[in-house]
Amino acid sequence: MTGNHRTSARPVFYCNVVLLAVGLLLTWVISGSLYDYYVRATPVTVTLGHSCKVPVMGSSGATTCEGARWTVDGRTVTGTLRPHNGEIHGGALFYAGPGTEPLSYSGRARALGDTAYSEPRLSQSVAALTTAALAGVALLGAAASAVLLRRGRRRAAMTGAAPGVVPGAVGEVLGRYAARPDYRSMLLVEGAVVVFGAFLAVAVLLPPGEGLLPGIAGMAAALAVVLAAGRGLLAEVRRGERGAVLIGRRGLAVLTGDTSVFVCPWSEASLLGVPQTAGKAADTAGFTVRADGGARHTFRPSGWTGFAELRRAASEAVFAAAWPRAVRDLADGRSVPFGTFTATPTGLRTPGGEFGWRDVGGLRMESPGRALIKTPARDVVLPLARTPDVEVLLGLLLGRGRRAA
Repeated sequence: MTGNHRTSARPVFYCNVVLLAVGLLLTWVISGSLYDYYVRATPVTVTLGHSCKVPVMGSSGATTCEGARWTVDGRTVTGTLRPHNGEIHGGALFYAGPGTEPLSYSGRARALGDTAYSEPRLSQSVAALTTAALAGVALLGAAASAVLLRRGRRRAAMTGAAPGVVPGAVGEVLGRYAARPDYRSMLLVEGAVVVFGAFLAVAVLLPPGEGLLPGIAGMAAALAVVLAAGRGLLAEVRRGERGAVLIGRRGLAVLTGDTSVFVCPWSEASLLGVPQTAGKAADTAGFTVRADGGARHTFRPSGWTGFAELRRAASEAVFAAAWPRAVRDLADGRSVPFGTFTATPTGLRTPGGEFGWRDVGGLRMESPGRALIKTPARDVVLPLARTPDVEVLLGLLLGRGRRAA
């Protein structure tokens, strides 16, 4: 739930749509000749003529053998053979003249009209099956991500809804914020399935002595990736369906299904993160809620629906509990810690020394995570994002702390 950038179902859906289009296009381009060969053409035995044309090194084109003969339905056909390199033997430079060995053809061919074609290369067959698998997997991925996207919209519609009363530290629930899962593992599963299909094609199409061992090894590796990534994907799906944050009158709870993984009463909570005074920067920055006992939970903007509202609700609730407590402690003569800073009834103790409240000449926000405290002696750097309950400390620095003391 924390620390990682999360990818929602929407970009995964778009990615699958693009992969589907690419897969269909490549399948159409690569499989055209395969369809003609295996479906439309007729198996034939080819007898070569006197010569075959071979393209000069560096030039484009393919080897062709004019005057080749074969028989279809009892009828002899004379036409052109389009062999692969290495399938023509004998003769002299592919020419059978006087005193030379006749040309022979060692491949397997099928004829369509007056042209005979050698059996497609293994690489072309594997490529065609792989692109077809890519299109099929992308179609399933697009459908699955569309379903997840629809579910995500339903969860987003529930954001802010109060489902009732939760006993214990949370009390009456004022807002509910659903988890936003990470669906990148879906793309990993799809890629591994396509690789599995490619190695399966290798194992099936190659002779057993050549393709079985590498095919099985590749399929095993791809299957391991499918299982590992699939387990992560199922965990993320369950997380999206069951994960939630509850903001209550008395505290905060992070839930996985019906189990609370983190509960913190506002009376014991401190918040670590960019203050709300930073505006939009606070709405898009992560924050941490920490309990007095040391337990903590970090929230990232990509992990929850309605994150900005969740951030403001948690910040306001923590401030509402921490501010009067800090004012009361200072009035009673007690110090209030803020990480490396400590507010005392007379002033502020910092890592570089101590100064009184009357010495505070003002505050200057240099960035969403950094402010300068102006004093007569020097400017003190206040790391906003790393100071617990920094909004309370800012309130004290702006004059309220002096009146409280």
